[in-house]
Amino acid sequence: MIKRECLLGCDLDGVVVDDVPLMMKILKAKFPEKYGSVSEGDLNLLSPIRNLDRYPELPTDRIEFLKDSRYIRDLSPCAGVLTGVPLVRIFCDRMYLISARWTNQGDSIEQLFQEWGLSGHFDAKFLRGVNSKESALEAKLRNAQREGITHMVEDDPGIALAFAEAGMEGVALIINCPEKNVVPNGPNLKKFRSFHDFAMDVVNHRSVRAVFEQYEPGERDKIHQPDPLCLDPCGLRKICIVSGQAAFSLLDPS
Repeated sequence: MIKRECLLGCDLDGVVVDDVPLMMKILKAKFPEKYGSVSEGDLNLLSPIRNLDRYPELPTDRIEFLKDSRYIRDLSPCAGVLTGVPLVRIFCDRMYLISARWTNQGDSIEQLFQEWGLSGHFDAKFLRGVNSKESALEAKLRNAQREGITHMVEDDPGIALAFAEAGMEGVALIINCPEKNVVPNGPNLKKFRSFHDFAMDVVNHRSVRAVFEQYEPGERDKIHQPDPLCLDPCGLRKICIVSGQAAFSLLDPS
C-alpha cells in the first residue's frame, strides 16, 4: 500500500535546477578579471560555501546572478530530477517548491517547469518577497513552517541542518560535491548523492516518511546512493550507504 502522509518541500537551485554551470559561464564573461582564470571543468570552485578567501565577492555576485530572471530559461535540470520528481510525487499528499528565489521570478520558473514536464507535480511555489530582507534560511523556514511542511529536500548543508534542528520530520540533503559533506546524518537528516537517489529510496520504501524511520549512529558520515553492485536494468536500485570518499570515487549513478 502506498503511504502518503507527507507534505514535501523541495529547494530549487542545486536540487531541481543545476545553476552552478550557468552561473560560472555568466560570471566568467561578466567579470573576467575575477573569474576568468577558473577552469571550465572545475565547477566546485564557484560553490558559495567555499573558496571565499579566493573569491570574496562571490556571494554578492551570485545573488545578482540569481536575481536576474533572464537566466532562468537557460538553466538545466539536475541529473535524474525529471524522472525523480514524478516518482516522489506519487508518495506525497502535497509537493511544494520552497526556494529563496524571489516572487517576481515565479512566472519564469513556472514556464521552465512546463517545458520540462514538472509543472503539474508541484502544488504551489513559495518564494522570497522581492523587497524582503530575510536571509535564504529565514525565507525558506518561514514558508515551510507556515505550510506545515513535514519533509524537505535541500542542498545547502547549513539550511538542511537548520530544518532538522527546527523539528522537521525528515530532511534529505543532496550532497552533489564532496565539499558539501560537512554535516552528519541524523535521525531526521539523511544525505543523498542526488534527488534521483532520494527518489529511488522513496520508491524502495514506498513512502517518504519510511525513508527516515531507521537510523544507526554509525551512519553519521555516510552518503546514501545506489548500490554499485546492483545490476538491475530497471534502475530501481537498492539505496545503500557508503563513505563520503567512496561516494565520490564512483561515477554519478543517475
